[in-house]
Amino acid sequence: MNVNDTVGTLAEGIYRDKDCVAGVIFGTGTNAAYVECKANIPKLQDSDPNQEYMIINMEWGNFQSDNLPRTEYDQELDEKSTHPKEQIFEKMISGKYLGDIVRRVLLKMAQAQFFGEAVPEELTKEFMVGTDVVSAMHEDTSVDLHRVGQILIDVFKWEDTITQTIKIA
Repeated sequence: MNVNDTVGTLAEGIYRDKDCVAGVIFGTGTNAAYVECKANIPKLQDSDPNQEYMIINMEWGNFQSDNLPRTEYDQELDEKSTHPKEQIFEKMISGKYLGDIVRRVLLKMAQAQFFGEAVPEELTKEFMVGTDVVSAMHEDTSVDLHRVGQILIDVFKWEDTITQTIKIA
């Protein structure tokens, strides 16, 4: 038997706490599932009367709306992805894609000579930055952002001079 990870998360939550109302995944992808009273689902009114509730697997990663605040980076990433115009919401918030969004922002900043004249070739390589790199940069709370500078040198092959301009970022 196969169980969707989000539905499994909801089942685990309910097993541990009967008041659990949703299972939510924020990881490589994103999704949510919740328990709905069948009386609220018109097309199920004629189904098994012994079942009062139903699990709804939202698959919200594929949510798409003109009201989503998509940036130019979100749009570029979607166009270059293996499945353009699919999983729009997921591409905006999930771990699989956040690293590339940050890479795109850094690339634009580098092209605008925000960090000097050099644009590291590594910044032009799509989907080469993982969310682990972004997390490590985010965790650097040092005054001189030493870890951020080291990551820019190690991962992006930026010149050592980047550490002198990184304080701006």
